Amino acid sequence: MTHRIVLLLTCAILATAAHAQEVLAGKTVRVGGDIRILEPVDGSLLAAGGHIRVDAPVQGNVRAAGGKIVIDAPIGGDVSVAGGTLELGPSARIAGKLKFRGGELIRDPAAQVVGTVEHVAGRKHHRELFREQWRDCA
Repeated sequence: MTHRIVLLLTCAILATAAHAQEVLAGKTVRVGGDIRILEPVDGSLLAAGGHIRVDAPVQGNVRAAGGKIVIDAPIGGDVSVAGGTLELGPSARIAGKLKFRGGELIRDPAAQVVGTVEHVAGRKHHRELFREQWRDCA
């Protein structure tokens, strides 16, 4: 019985160590309260949560929705975010466009965005939607 427990614990430890160095292939989806991307993503990333932090490279596009989103790594495609706060750290390198719908955009001077940056504040965005809907009704 003791040998089985030791074997089970050994397998769990080895699996955890192997997962920490794994490259996430294809589309990666993460949902939860506190999300941290620490492994490189070889594809696109979809994330929804209270606090989202991307600290590893993503080869494709990033779509995220949450209270606070932090990007501090290279992104190979476009980034589309809806949230309260978006923070671009000094290691952020976005190869495509950045579209942010929400509150505050905090951008480190060293952060780079190759494409266009579109930031629509939350309340302004809602007003624009209301106006469009009102025009459609009239």
